Amino acid sequence: MSAFDQLIDRAKQKPARVALPEATDTRVINAAISAAADGQCIPVLVGNETSILKSADVAGLEGIEIIDTNSITAD
Repeated sequence: MSAFDQLIDRAKQKPARVALPEATDTRVINAAISAAADGQCIPVLVGNETSILKSADVAGLEGIEIIDTNSITAD
């Protein structure tokens, strides 16, 4: 087993929550969907929710959290 395979196996044992700020990029969206499906991490897409949904196949985002930066307010 390669070092990379060992790293992936360790990630699957205790998936971390990972924020992905370039969430309108289809490559990032596809990577998030793939990583979530494989159990490698718990992806969180961060950005304008409307733009993210326009860039993605919405059905593929089921179960992936989106944090809409337009709804974040400073306290």
